[in-house]
Amino acid sequence: MKEANSNPTIIGTKCQDCGFQITENVPRCIQCGSEKIQKIEYEGSGTIYTYTVVHVGFGHMAARAPYVLALVELREGVKALGILEGSAKESKITESVSIGLEVRLQKIDSEIGYFFRPV
Repeated sequence: MKEANSNPTIIGTKCQDCGFQITENVPRCIQCGSEKIQKIEYEGSGTIYTYTVVHVGFGHMAARAPYVLALVELREGVKALGILEGSAKESKITESVSIGLEVRLQKIDSEIGYFFRPV
């Protein structure tokens, strides 16, 4: 993660051979196996592609349940899985979530991952 002007960004990788992009730091392309990869920065803005409300969390996420887990399509076209900030116990969060909702990356937690917030 990189924070510029208090706006966090996602650092991922892009394959120079096949063009595949991922929001993870990987040593080789998971699509074609090439080692010709470069780091790429994603601004962290996008829309919800799909989502679910997790009612029973696993491991360290159990205490956080229920929460909204969303697959976000970033403006650059790559998808990132993250948690929508706010408690799903609050009916406002689950009632306001929809596919296509604009969101922005708020923070990255080293144990949990990406946290997004509606724009």
